[in-house]
Amino acid sequence: MEETLNVRTGLLQMRDDCLKRLVDLARAHNKRETDRLFEQFQLLERAIAGAADEASDYRYAKYKSAILAILAYLDDVGRPVTQRDLVDALLNGGWRRGDDKAETNLKQSIAAFATGLGRKTKQIKIVNGLIGRGEWDKSRFVS
Repeated sequence: MEETLNVRTGLLQMRDDCLKRLVDLARAHNKRETDRLFEQFQLLERAIAGAADEASDYRYAKYKSAILAILAYLDDVGRPVTQRDLVDALLNGGWRRGDDKAETNLKQSIAAFATGLGRKTKQIKIVNGLIGRGEWDKSRFVS
């Protein structure tokens, strides 16, 4: 991701330089060169947008089920979190990106796995409004 950020920074600098030259040329009334630089500016804008897309976070996209993504996130942060933080992090991390029901599925999975309904084990638990791994001691659930 650091390489993408460096590419993005370089593209932004090139864009700014191009825009400055465009303004200078427009002041000098060189229409042909102004048009050429404006086209270059538009190309750089599209490249910057592409670099921003490449920098997107997809670290949780590989998990098929909500509980596996939830457990991976909890392992990553190493502490209990609020439901809102958990859901936001997983959605921003690419879990089921583009799926309108992803958030609902996450909330339902949290409820089901925290209560251990049916055959589901208590892999996660909710204490003091915070969600953590089922095996974590309750003393860790402090806000």
